[in-house]
Amino acid sequence: MKIVVEPVFESTFHDTSYGFRKGRSTRQAVDRIARSVEQGRHFILEADIEGYFDAIDHQRLLALVEEHVHDRHVVALVRDLLDSGSMELGSLDETEVGVPQGGVISPLLSNIYLNRFDHDWAASGIGDLIRYADDFVVVCSTLEEADEARRQVATLMEDLGLTLHPGKTRVVDLHEGIDFLGFRLWVGADGTLRRSPSHKNVARVKEKLGSLMDDGDACASGQTIARVNRVLRGWSSYFADCDSAEAFEEIDLFVIDRLGEPLPGKVIRLAHLNRSVATPGVGASDSELDDIEENDPEWANFDWREAA
Repeated sequence: MKIVVEPVFESTFHDTSYGFRKGRSTRQAVDRIARSVEQGRHFILEADIEGYFDAIDHQRLLALVEEHVHDRHVVALVRDLLDSGSMELGSLDETEVGVPQGGVISPLLSNIYLNRFDHDWAASGIGDLIRYADDFVVVCSTLEEADEARRQVATLMEDLGLTLHPGKTRVVDLHEGIDFLGFRLWVGADGTLRRSPSHKNVARVKEKLGSLMDDGDACASGQTIARVNRVLRGWSSYFADCDSAEAFEEIDLFVIDRLGEPLPGKVIRLAHLNRSVATPGVGASDSELDDIEENDPEWANFDWREAA
């Protein structure tokens, strides 16, 4: 079903949307923020839709699907998926809202639901919208424009039966910095956007590494060291062009604490790696970086948004 529906809608999606789309990534979304900063924008509306996947209205979504998909059998399959409900404590809970998370087609359906918002926002001419699924920002030139963006976003969300999360939606001067899609973003003294791994992202990769290193026997396992290295290589490549020295050192110390020093075998030292990947022309290419989270089995279950 996804194979049939996705190409139909891909041509209709706005270029402000970066989540769960082929050839698009978190890094590209952040690069767009950087371009907005270069244009003199540094006030930002940081927004989050409260319980987004659980709040999607079935009838609204089906109407949007039917606008572009004219095969009644495909529409019926989407309807059956939505009507299937969810299992709560062993019993089927049938609802008229919500898209089951984890399904192959669920991210596509979530983008279809917000596609009209993307286009309506572009028509408003307010700031620069960058959206990754239900996480999005609007980069603005002035504080007043950012405040107006917050009001307009709330109105458009209400039209879709959605609500902004009050604790995660705020207007910020980017000189103060925000966490977005696994990055810590801020405007540096030179007026450009700076980025580093967010604290939550570092904590998440520590958790992943820790799950691979069993106390006492991890250093004896060549297979464990290979897995640790794969995570270290993937994570460090992803953040190779960031201000990552402090985070890399923190991860090094974590690995040393777990495996002991000197490190066994050929465990990667990120502090050493950082000096090489900072050199122009060295390190992973943009396409390789974009592929890390999609194709590397060690990253298959790593949710960058969850680590944001």
